[in-house]
Amino acid sequence: MKILTALAAAIASAMGSAPSENMKRLVLVSAAFVVLDTAIGFLAAVLLGRVASRSMYRMLVSKLLQYALLIIVCAGASLLAQSYALLMAGIYFIIYTEFVSMVETMVRLQRDGVNMGPAKPLLNRLSKYFAGGIDTSDSTLTISQKVDK
Repeated sequence: MKILTALAAAIASAMGSAPSENMKRLVLVSAAFVVLDTAIGFLAAVLLGRVASRSMYRMLVSKLLQYALLIIVCAGASLLAQSYALLMAGIYFIIYTEFVSMVETMVRLQRDGVNMGPAKPLLNRLSKYFAGGIDTSDSTLTISQKVDK
């Protein structure tokens, strides 16, 4: 319960000191992604019968501390550079990381036999995209060919 209180306090502090409405929205979106990823991970553990509260708590605290350190470093760099671009980049990194984590968890659930229903084709495509093996354009060049050129 203490971790949730600390998380709520950190979000409230970030919201109060955010320099713009855009930054406030980014903070809310990143917090929502962290909460959603945690909920999906917990649901996956329940569905697969692998619930271990101590391990989950340790992993959540570790993730939140890493994100806090990232934001502190990005905020310091933003102050030195006199631009909020670096801070926003750190927040975007958190959003991207949490999105990829959610997709990985859902793909893992699908591989372990959980029926993902209509999301199955999307999950297959996203998992191939993140693995670097899918062509995202209709052109004749594939991703590996684009990298070689």
